[in-house]
Amino acid sequence: MTSAEALREAARAGRYRQFELSSHALQRMKQRNVTRRDIGLALSSATSAAHEGGNKWRIDGGTDDDGEPLGVVIVFTGRGLVVTVF
Repeated sequence: MTSAEALREAARAGRYRQFELSSHALQRMKQRNVTRRDIGLALSSATSAAHEGGNKWRIDGGTDDDGEPLGVVIVFTGRGLVVTVF
């Protein structure tokens, strides 16, 4: 998978809210007051994808509902995406 393909798939998943949240993501969301909507917006507005090995990608350049930067790490599982936030 290329960076462009990963970014395109992340944007699609964000737009349609088709992603699962890891337990780590749920912890981080609570700590940072991040909602599922925020993650969807960050994924759909992201501008870059960096491969982190295997099926893991770091998605950057997106913003949450308040216009604040929100980075997301996604793992392509074959059934969809699993995400965490940073």
